[in-house]
Amino acid sequence: MFRSRLAIKIGLLIVVVLIIGFGVSTLVTIQRESAALVEQNKTAARRLTATLVASIEGAMLQGRPDVTRMMLKELKASSPVVEFMVYRRNGVEAFTDLATANQVMKTGNLSKEVMENLARMQRAPGATMSGPLFQQALDTLTTQESVTREGGATFFTLHHPIRNREACQDCHGS
Repeated sequence: MFRSRLAIKIGLLIVVVLIIGFGVSTLVTIQRESAALVEQNKTAARRLTATLVASIEGAMLQGRPDVTRMMLKELKASSPVVEFMVYRRNGVEAFTDLATANQVMKTGNLSKEVMENLARMQRAPGATMSGPLFQQALDTLTTQESVTREGGATFFTLHHPIRNREACQDCHGS
């Protein structure tokens, strides 16, 4: 009888240790996989941003800000990306109004057809961008990243400055 109870206790102890061990192992694996998935999503966001910046630069160097404006509009309408915004240095949303286009028009670097297209697509800019990461991206010309939680959802935000290269300065100045 004594041996029987001891065997049951040892058996229960082994089962409890196995359950705890497998439980901890499962939790650690889930945390590692979750972290790897988050990092993959961050990498995908960085690549998408680099691709979009290259598209914006290409269209702008060809004197076609209207193409850029249309691309941004389509991206916002059909993309799994929650939000993609382009801001001027002063924090005002770019590619919405004619402020920059009017300045470029004075230099003669924008065709009348493009200006007409832009006029048809103009809208009021969204909320002004500000904050320490935005300012740091402008000051250092390096990408700033943040992860925030809003309403139970996690968001990864990139503040990626577009450099004012020499080729850009014909229209945008130095």
